[in-house]
Amino acid sequence: MGDGRVSGGFPLVALLAILTLVSRQGKRVSVRYWSGCDIPAVVEDDDGQLLEVLPERCEPYRDEIGLIGMDMFSSILDDIHRDLRDGIEVVFAYTEVVDATGHRHGPDSSEIWDIVRQTDAALGKFMADLEKSNLLDFTNVVIVSDHGMTSLSEKENRFVASALSKPDAVDVAVEGMAYMFLKVKDGEDVNEVVREINELDGVRAWANKDIPDYLRFRDTPRLLDVLVYSQGPIMLKRDKRYDVPYVASCGIQYKGHHGFDDTSPVAAKYYEGGNPDMRTIFYAMGPSFKAGHTHDWIKLVDEYQIFAHISGVEGESHRGSWSRVKGMLRGGATGRQLSYQLGFVAAVVALIVHIA
Repeated sequence: MGDGRVSGGFPLVALLAILTLVSRQGKRVSVRYWSGCDIPAVVEDDDGQLLEVLPERCEPYRDEIGLIGMDMFSSILDDIHRDLRDGIEVVFAYTEVVDATGHRHGPDSSEIWDIVRQTDAALGKFMADLEKSNLLDFTNVVIVSDHGMTSLSEKENRFVASALSKPDAVDVAVEGMAYMFLKVKDGEDVNEVVREINELDGVRAWANKDIPDYLRFRDTPRLLDVLVYSQGPIMLKRDKRYDVPYVASCGIQYKGHHGFDDTSPVAAKYYEGGNPDMRTIFYAMGPSFKAGHTHDWIKLVDEYQIFAHISGVEGESHRGSWSRVKGMLRGGATGRQLSYQLGFVAAVVALIVHIA
């Protein structure tokens, strides 16, 4: 079951939410290369007592690990296989092998197609290993991503500081190329900074209190004063010190990037349209999923309930819609019932960037 059309926003903390959910409900959980998996989540039990929840196994993400080579990807798959043989029930794993290649060479390059073919071969070996271990028939394998990728070959730079009558009014700029957060110095007028930035062509800025609901930023606890968003083939940069094509302020050379979302109200309703390069993937197989099924688009926030269902746990309140996902799942049994019937159901998640 798979489709290359997944829309919406899925904050990275959502993975922590689902791994906390399955851990606190008694599942044996392993997390491979995800930031924060080693930090206890504090949750409230049915009696109102606070509990610290951690997965049974955790290998947190660290830059020095290096997740971009095929050898590392194959090693991650071997780790997942070992976890499953050891009786771990739910495994979450993260890899950057496709993502890094897309950034460096672009999503339409020969390099990206080569790495996709190698990734496909590695996944094929992984599935064969599960079959040899008599695990394949009892394991749900889900491959997802949190974004797509677009070429930067026709993108233009926009320098936020050039719009400001007082460039030093901005104390901190946190850049994502397609968006930017600004911290305005104490005593400076946030609304004036926003007004001046909005005079730039192809750029939209909001004070944090005015950020539209559909962008899902306003509830972020560490939100800075101003959000700046690209509206078109624009790369946002702080100032002309970084006037180099396709190079972020951190000095990394990019030929592909993610995050150029449509910020119109239409996109907020998740109609088809916007920037198709930003669509991502959802591929799944296993006892919980219909075989040979091609599903219509879903929101990334819908994935939470899918993982809860196939892991056999009770989900908590979320923004997803069961009606959008139930058609991909085999009818009759809930995820919990499937776990009991089969004796062992594991959800394996590899986060791999889709190349549109």
